[in-house]
Amino acid sequence: MDSNGMIKKESYVKYPKPFEVIRHGKSSKKEVVLTFDDGPDPAYTPEILDILNRYKVKGTFFVVGENALMHPQLIKRIYDEGHEIGNH
Repeated sequence: MDSNGMIKKESYVKYPKPFEVIRHGKSSKKEVVLTFDDGPDPAYTPEILDILNRYKVKGTFFVVGENALMHPQLIKRIYDEGHEIGNH
């Protein structure tokens, strides 16, 4: 570190492990997975949630942390309605 506390050089002792996809079970029917990226958005996320609710469909919402912090009520609604949440 320099005198301002800024990191000047770094090195890995061990390389980070890449993400792993874990599958649980196998469906006996054809299925589609719906994902929504870069939200939550106050204009579009509620409309999407209303449509999914109308058809009793679940989705996965990949959110941007900054957007999630600005719209915690939408994150709560996504969670409360049983959808998956992932972080971008």
